[in-house]
Amino acid sequence: MWKLKGYHDSDLKNMIFYSLLVVLEARPYQLSFLREHHDFELKKQGSLSLQSNMADAPNMTGFMSVMSMKGEMKAYGAFTYDSMGKKLRFRSNESSATNASHSMDLLMFFEEGIFYEIESKNQSCVKKKLHCSMHPLDIPDDATFSTKEHSGSAAIEGEGLQLDVWTGSMPDKKGHYSMSVTKGCLPVFTFYFTESTSFLFRTMEIENEIKDPDLLAAPSFCVEQPVEDTPEGTVNGFLNEFV
Repeated sequence: MWKLKGYHDSDLKNMIFYSLLVVLEARPYQLSFLREHHDFELKKQGSLSLQSNMADAPNMTGFMSVMSMKGEMKAYGAFTYDSMGKKLRFRSNESSATNASHSMDLLMFFEEGIFYEIESKNQSCVKKKLHCSMHPLDIPDDATFSTKEHSGSAAIEGEGLQLDVWTGSMPDKKGHYSMSVTKGCLPVFTFYFTESTSFLFRTMEIENEIKDPDLLAAPSFCVEQPVEDTPEGTVNGFLNEFV
């Protein structure tokens, strides 16, 4: 069997899998079979690979992009994440000129179960109940270690990045995710696959610090806002903002 120099069998299988996802996006029956087969392969790889210990992500400041698997740029902007306090601020389209379809300013309080949609220019905001705490900056507690892989080249010094791949299910959306992080648990990219759509979250220029703590506090014009009623059947969460 032929092989590409510098790539392991697991790398090739994952590359082929993600390429096929784009082709089969509009074919639900084939896509369902592909995902089930890939899940089996990931479990097999995980049992044969050196296991990795799950750790909490550090505090972070950086940039994040959100793209659909059909190539649509959903959002791009700066984020600040408090790992201990479980708080996330994401402000899209403020740092780069992109053709993103979403312009937003979100402040998520995962521990408190609330979040704010902020309009700083108008000094207004909407306060909502947070139903889902999943997001692409920290490995979920129930995630399963899949495999270790190298992005770039493992054979050439300075030309590769070792990643730990974690996978899991999304029961509320009937989907799955695959999260790739560094040895220090810095997120690099995360794929979310659901019945209706699929997304890729990428992080860049990460620094292990909270540069502006004020970004993780609700603005004064938001503090006294009542929690908005949630329509029946609606699930609020960070990921839901991009659907």
